[in-house]
Amino acid sequence: MELPATRRRAARNTRTSLALGVLCAAFAAGPAAAQAPPDLRGLAVNWVRGQYKSPLICEIEGQPVRGLRHVLATPSPQRTRIPMVRLAFVEMEVDKATRCFDDLGQPAPNLQVHLELRLPGRARSDSAVREFKTRLRRDRGFRFDIVSGKIRKQVVGAPELAPSVLDFSGGRARFERIQPGTDAARLLSDFDSPRKLQLTLTDRDGHTLALPLFLSELR
Repeated sequence: MELPATRRRAARNTRTSLALGVLCAAFAAGPAAAQAPPDLRGLAVNWVRGQYKSPLICEIEGQPVRGLRHVLATPSPQRTRIPMVRLAFVEMEVDKATRCFDDLGQPAPNLQVHLELRLPGRARSDSAVREFKTRLRRDRGFRFDIVSGKIRKQVVGAPELAPSVLDFSGGRARFERIQPGTDAARLLSDFDSPRKLQLTLTDRDGHTLALPLFLSELR
């Protein structure tokens, strides 16, 4: 749990982190990588990657306290010719909380998430950049297949209850730009960020988990 920084400080830190991340990535890639033909899957992974946060509220000693759920989307470390995303939720430290909920009043459980995501379809390097821009403009984001992974849910304030574990293998993960005027946009209006996304996870049986995210650091 943490309290959000002021808008000015958050914006300055975000710009600095993004600039450093882009600079380090350029040096790490080197001339050979820069000359390699782009791949749609790789472009989608780079667009999604980053450290995100999602706001929630926890009741501690009878008082509501603003907190932030941490979500990491990084390129999968597994050696494969198909670029993939590793999606992870950092478990919250809410031992003192009696309950947690989102801004709409819905329960916000403690989540442990470890998923491997892959963009479906065939990738063509000769039209990757054009197709990437077309999809982003048309769909406002990308939908990934969940290759493997599970979600562990624990009710906050009820340690006596056993956590539930859901297998999301074979499901879908969608990252979509949040549009102005929507409920998600209003929920994130207090946070300055260059990218705000709606993440929706759906398992094979149709169960969904949706969170508004704002980018806090490039990873």
